[in-house]
Amino acid sequence: TVPEDADCLLICGPSSDISTQEKEAILDYLNTGGDLILLTNPTQDGKERPNLEALMEKYGMTSSPGIVVEGDTAHYALGAPVYLLPEIQSHAITSPLQEGGYYILMALAQGITLEESPREGLTVSPLLTTSDQAYAKAAGYGMETYSKEEGDEEGPFALAAAATETLENGGESHVVWIASTSLLDDQYNQQVSGANQDLF
Repeated sequence: TVPEDADCLLICGPSSDISTQEKEAILDYLNTGGDLILLTNPTQDGKERPNLEALMEKYGMTSSPGIVVEGDTAHYALGAPVYLLPEIQSHAITSPLQEGGYYILMALAQGITLEESPREGLTVSPLLTTSDQAYAKAAGYGMETYSKEEGDEEGPFALAAAATETLENGGESHVVWIASTSLLDDQYNQQVSGANQDLF
């Protein structure tokens, strides 16, 4: 179980799936007004996360297999389209960065798709998004080209998103999903003057 006095539950870069029991414990925690921050990386072959995916799907978010490649040169850095410079969307979490004109830099991210008609009481909002020219390379870490190939999923994608659920008791629970642990990497953070850390 999640401790009752926990302000927030942080899951950072899980190397394997959560168990069914862990999923239920996290749901119980969220259903009583808990908050969750999840940072993931694209999965390696054979390392799918069905329980974690089912948990996030309940909050209106699903991931695309593979690694996001950006097709718009204005949305990537360091000469490689897997070093992403996402669009910062309007939200209470991101407004200081928007107002300051900052950039976010992420690498080796998975794409997140948001539910267009979430269940009653749930709102889902993108925080960071790709351009319309992005796509997810199905080959993932084994990709041999950045070019779009048959079987690659077309974007755009969210690279970070937030869900808020209004509970029956009038409280709220919050879930934030960031689709690359590179957000916490000092090297990338320095490239954008500390904006990655500010977002986190």
